[in-house]
Order: sequence, then structure tokens, then C-alpha cells
Amino acid sequence: MLAVGRAAAEKGTALVLFVDELQYVPEEQLAALIMALHAANQAQVPVTMVAAGLPQLLGQTGGDSSLMYPCREGGSRVRASGHC
Repeated sequence: MLAVGRAAAEKGTALVLFVDELQYVPEEQLAALIMALHAANQAQVPVTMVAAGLPQLLGQTGGDSSLMYPCREGGSRVRASGHC
């Protein structure tokens, strides 16, 4: 994912992954996806994901409190629920 993100950055574009039914992704693969997205974020490459899934997905990802992302405005944090 880092290589694709770097290539996107060189071209002045971004990679957005759209995933539906994410709750069906096996736990090991979901963990790898989350780690890859984290690495992309740490490297500040233009990669993100928009995903949808059933409520049990929060439990599979460690729950609402562990999914935190920086807000664009103000530098505060946003939870998986979308609230800063």
C-alpha cells in the first residue's frame, strides 16, 4: 500500500479504497489492512479507505475507542463514529 500511495503522490492524486460488507473479511486479513492503512498514514501518503459493515465490525476492529483519526480542522481527534 505504501508503494501505491507513493506512486499516487508522485502523480498528484490519491488512492481511496471503497469496501462494503467489511465484516466478512477474515480477522487476519482485516488486521493486515488496518496495519497497512496505519503505515500509510504514518508515511503521510495519500491513501484512505471508506468502508461499510454491520455493527459487529466495531468489535472486530477493537471497538470505537481504538479507531481514532486526526480531524482536518483544529487538530483534535475523531472517533470511528465520526465525532471530533
